[in-house]
Amino acid sequence: LVTALASPAPGPGAGAGASSSAGAGESAGARVAELDLHDLRALSPPQLVAQLLSFPAPRLLRATVRYCAERAAAQDPNDANADAPELEPPAVALFAGTAPRLEDLTLHDVPFLPANALAALRRLRLSFDVTAARWTPRDLVRLLPRLPVLEELRVSGASAAAAYEARDAGADEEPSAGVLPCLRTFEVSRGHSDDADPVAFAREVLSRVSLPSRCNIRLRGVPARRLVTLTDLHLPHADTFTRFSVDVTFTAITLVASTSDSLASFSAELETAGATKA
Repeated sequence: LVTALASPAPGPGAGAGASSSAGAGESAGARVAELDLHDLRALSPPQLVAQLLSFPAPRLLRATVRYCAERAAAQDPNDANADAPELEPPAVALFAGTAPRLEDLTLHDVPFLPANALAALRRLRLSFDVTAARWTPRDLVRLLPRLPVLEELRVSGASAAAAYEARDAGADEEPSAGVLPCLRTFEVSRGHSDDADPVAFAREVLSRVSLPSRCNIRLRGVPARRLVTLTDLHLPHADTFTRFSVDVTFTAITLVASTSDSLASFSAELETAGATKA
């Protein structure tokens, strides 16, 4: 299912420049303001990009892509006869590198990251249920400098294939995203993936990114037995936290540390043993 809402054509009072931009020479894709793509499992990732995400989108404001292709079966690491997996690029250019007004991007079960700079992007949501990511936290860190006004980053269920983790382990480069001055929310959750580790993911990102003093960091779906792994997280401005609370429900224990004005906080939702996720 593909839903696209085009920007309205300029009114009678619009100047000649505005009229010409929406004239007959303009492609339909260039007028799209909202894009919603669903149930695309029949396409391979290269086909998804080439057929649906390769048009220039100068007016695009919001885009949601739900791919939902089943992840391939894991290769037996002890099988000496198995061919080494061919690694696809972790990031690809979307919208022909032209989406200067895109503010909101949601990628669900899409295995790749955007490779192009998105100067207006404020909200980025990356989530997985059935598809394995072909990018790692370090690939995400490499993307972040291209999102200078990003305010909200949410990652759920991200678990890279083992071959991509091995690629990172052998890399000499240590990526750094520098400062993300506008970021207000950084959330990592386990989602529905048993392989995803929100603490390890957050550790990889936080050790390479400088966050502003007013930022809320949230970890969700952390197994309670992994509580000790929170102690070595690099939490920026943790010395300014003066409030601490514990919220206990039937399914989770939530630990929250925050500043006195609650403009910056760290929270960890711990799943209790035997609890069922909603």
